[in-house]
Amino acid sequence: RTGTDTRHMVYLNTPTTDVVTNNNNYYFNNNDAKNFVGYLGSNDFATLLNWQTTLNDTNSVANDPLYENIANGNFKPTNASVNDLGAALTSPIAIDILGEARKVLTPDMGAYEFEPDLCKVPPVAGISVASESPICENATVYLSLSEYSTGKGQTYTWQASTDSLGSYANISSPLTNSTFSVNASSTLYYRAEVTCGSSTTYSIPVAVKVIPGLAGGTYTINKEGLGDFKSFNEAVAAMSCGITSSVIFNVAPGTGPYEEQVIIDSIRGTSATSTVTFNGNGNTLKFSSTNTDERAVITLRRADFVTFDSLTIDAAGNGAYGWGVFLTNNADSNTIKNSTINIPQSSTTANYAGIVIAASSSDPSSVGDAFSDGNIFDNNTIKGGYYGIAAMGGNNAFNANNIFRNNTIQDFYEYGIYISRSQNNTIE
Repeated sequence: RTGTDTRHMVYLNTPTTDVVTNNNNYYFNNNDAKNFVGYLGSNDFATLLNWQTTLNDTNSVANDPLYENIANGNFKPTNASVNDLGAALTSPIAIDILGEARKVLTPDMGAYEFEPDLCKVPPVAGISVASESPICENATVYLSLSEYSTGKGQTYTWQASTDSLGSYANISSPLTNSTFSVNASSTLYYRAEVTCGSSTTYSIPVAVKVIPGLAGGTYTINKEGLGDFKSFNEAVAAMSCGITSSVIFNVAPGTGPYEEQVIIDSIRGTSATSTVTFNGNGNTLKFSSTNTDERAVITLRRADFVTFDSLTIDAAGNGAYGWGVFLTNNADSNTIKNSTINIPQSSTTANYAGIVIAASSSDPSSVGDAFSDGNIFDNNTIKGGYYGIAAMGGNNAFNANNIFRNNTIQDFYEYGIYISRSQNNTIE
C-alpha cells in the first residue's frame, strides 16, 4: 500500500527478545525504499537475507504466493514454491480455514492448506526481475520471476552472463524456489533456466548494473564549480555506494557560505583505517530548519568514522528549529573538531542546541537508545542554544566512551552540558 511511513513485516523493538520468527513468507509486490522485512533493536533490515543475519527466519522464503483471486477475496496460494513450508506444531491444527485437512509434518503457511497442480510442459519461464538496479558493488540483489508458470516438480536454475545474448553460466543449483539472491560484484545479465520434466525454457534476462564505491583520495568542494563537487551534499551523494579507502573533502577556502542541510547515513567501507574527512578550512555551513524531525545542520545517522574539521556550523537563522550537530542510531567513532557552532542566542526552548546525541529527533532530553559511542568533540566553540551539548542514552543501552574535550560553551539558556544515561564519557 502507499504511504509516507516506513513499513516492517516484523518489528521487534528490543535487541534481545524471546520471540521466535520462522517458516514465513515475506513478499513485497514492489521495491519501495520504505519497505523493510524486519526491525530489531534500532536497525532496519530491507531484505530477507539481511534479516536472516539476525538468526531469525532461517527457514522462511520471499515468494509471490500467486493468490487464486485477490479481487474476489480468495487468498489461497497457488505457487508451488511456498507449498509445505510451514512448521510442524507440537499440537497440530487439524483443518484449515475451509475445513480441509492439514498435513501434520509439512503444513502450509497461513490459513489455507493447498496442493499445487503438477508443472506443465513446456514451462513458461517469464521475465527475470531484479530487486534493484543500479546497485552498489557487493550489495545483495534478489532475483525473481514474473509472468511465469508454476507447478509441482518445476525447478529453477539461475544463470549469469556479461552479455544478454552471450553464453550463460549457472550460479545456482536447481531450485524449487524461483527466487535467488546474489552478491553483485560486477555488472551482469541474469536469467532463469526453468525445467519441468525433460522440458526447459529460459526467462527474459535482466541487467543488474553495479556501481563501485568512491575511490579513496582527496577531493575539493567548491560551489563555484572549480572543484570536484559544488556542495557538501554532492560529496555525500558520491559516497552512496561507499568508499574504497579513506577520502578527504577539502572545502576551498573563502568559498562559503554553503547553505544546505547535510544528512549522512551509514557509509559502506568506513572503518578505523578507512575514514571520511571534511576539512572546512574556515568556511560556513548554514541551514535553518522548519522540519521538526530534521532539526540539525549536520546529522550523522548510523554513520561511523566521519570527521568535520575547521568549519563554522550556523543554525542561527529564522527557522523554528536549530541544532548544530545531531548524532543518532549507532553513529559511532565520529569527530567534530576545531569548529564554531552558532545557535540563536535568544533561544529559550529545546528546539535549539549545539550538539545533540539522542534517539529522539525532536527532544534532546527524551530517554531512548541512541547507541552512539566513541565520538570525539574537540576544541569547538558553541554559542547560544537552550543546550550547549546534550547527550541522552536509553534504559536498555547507555551511550559510552564519548569524549568532550577543550570545548568553549557560551551564552546557553539552560544547560551548558547535559548528559544522562551515559557511561565512560570524558569531559575535560
